[in-house]
Amino acid sequence: WWRTMKASQNPIDAPPPDKVPRPGGDSLFMDKSFSPLDARNTIGPVSSEDNKSRLRLTPAERDGAVWIRIPDLIRMNCGLSHDDPVNLFDDTIEPNDLTQGVVGDCWLLASMACLAEFPDSVVERINPKVRN
Repeated sequence: WWRTMKASQNPIDAPPPDKVPRPGGDSLFMDKSFSPLDARNTIGPVSSEDNKSRLRLTPAERDGAVWIRIPDLIRMNCGLSHDDPVNLFDDTIEPNDLTQGVVGDCWLLASMACLAEFPDSVVERINPKVRN
């Protein structure tokens, strides 16, 4: 999606990537250009010259890393069953809702915290009432 955008195109106005049906008829969104099974998208060193990972994980942690959907992550962290409903957002969206772990992704969380300064804009773009 980002790779196919024209330089003058606003990312907010860009058409969304194609939805790819998952096995079993599930219509969850999957970006064909960023497959979690593609080796180029795995967590690890940026290049062969870069011996330090951008993500602060040990080799064992990197090898054990898997891509999971946000609802499954919430269920896992909150001790919920697979059938329990989850909410991406509580009553409010605030920058201090975010917490950095050990991965070294402060750049990502900082950008999310900036977006959280505008909660209506977040809800407008990430509709929590629609399953994505």
